[in-house]
Amino acid sequence: MLKDHIEMETIFGDGSGPSPGLFDKLMGASKRLIAGESMFMTVFTNTGHGKRHVSFAALYSEKIVPVDLTEYQGKIICQKDAFLCAAKGVSIGIEFTKN
Repeated sequence: MLKDHIEMETIFGDGSGPSPGLFDKLMGASKRLIAGESMFMTVFTNTGHGKRHVSFAALYSEKIVPVDLTEYQGKIICQKDAFLCAAKGVSIGIEFTKN
């Protein structure tokens, strides 16, 4: 669901910081591609005044759990396809684990 005054834009990168250079965007996108995620992200911007709402849904009938990153020292590791959405400023990358 998308309310009035919400613009949607697909970007190359995760939009977490101030306009990184092309090389940084390529590195971030490559890491996500290696992890099986998309190279692109969708950014939703409120162009109106006051609060607006955007609704998100998972591809599977699973429970969506909101996470406050400050409760986890600013970082969590999720399995592939577990990421749904985040506030602006959150960077998304990959983590390699030992089996």
